[in-house]
Amino acid sequence: MYSSFVLVLVFVGLCFSDPTPPTSFPPTWYTWVVTSVVKVGVDKPLYDVGQLVMYDSLHKVSCRYFQQNLIQPVSARPVDLCDYNSGSHYAIGDVLSNSSCLGVTSLPSNLSAVGYPPEYLAAAKFLGVNKVAQKDCNHFNAMNIQIGGRLVQMDVWTTTDTSFPCEISITDSSSSIITTWAFDGFDQVIPPNAVSQCTAAKLVCTPSIMCRAKTTASDPDLQAALGWVCTPPHLDCSPIQPGGAHYYPNTLRDHCDWAFNSYFELWKASQGPSACDFSGNAELYTSNSTMNALPKELNNYFDIYSPNLVCERSS
Repeated sequence: MYSSFVLVLVFVGLCFSDPTPPTSFPPTWYTWVVTSVVKVGVDKPLYDVGQLVMYDSLHKVSCRYFQQNLIQPVSARPVDLCDYNSGSHYAIGDVLSNSSCLGVTSLPSNLSAVGYPPEYLAAAKFLGVNKVAQKDCNHFNAMNIQIGGRLVQMDVWTTTDTSFPCEISITDSSSSIITTWAFDGFDQVIPPNAVSQCTAAKLVCTPSIMCRAKTTASDPDLQAALGWVCTPPHLDCSPIQPGGAHYYPNTLRDHCDWAFNSYFELWKASQGPSACDFSGNAELYTSNSTMNALPKELNNYFDIYSPNLVCERSS
């Protein structure tokens, strides 16, 4: 009887033990995140930016797009694509069809899952369950820890069922500056439109990537595709009409190559690879031309800890 009672107490104790903090984000994720920087005693935030983030450590690609300055809104929506397979970071200033490349910089070859600082993990304590953006989230807190040579307090909220991040907050004791990352719609499934939008940055920054008709496409299919792309308002095809600069060589396939690539150049920033499809009759290819891009230095607002929302710069 006594031993049974002890077993029941042990079982109950195990059932009600405090949850432990997750050590990292999932290897693949997608979310809307708002990053805010405020100073205690100052009414307005110092920094407040929202953006969609795609992070895929399995395929070594990360991206942020639809970036919005929430303090001083502008119409431009920049895109940053970090392709660790090629070791390059591509940046464009907007998703509009006339967007230009801001630059290409080098990256390290590795991309790992986003981890929480070991200093935080060693000191984190469970404080309870809170509602964050209408989700039940476990609250973990680490007081007076050293991260990056600074004394900080770190608070992390993760969903009670999946351990996905709800919110991360770091308070710098010396400067009284609080940096917060608030996540909304966090998911492990990356939607196709996110991949297309992010890939647009690489296409814009790599002029050697062009669009042409597939060799396997039939003449009737190419004629139909050419008829569509040359119908206003899709594309002005006067250059391949008699007397036009690209009328010769006067073949269906050459005219399609010009029209498909011209349309692709116009719309690759907003449509990505889908701007070179034409009902499956076109394909992307790499020409022999080269590009000299101006390097772009990323702004580093968060020198204490950042959940790797931007590319990791090579040293």
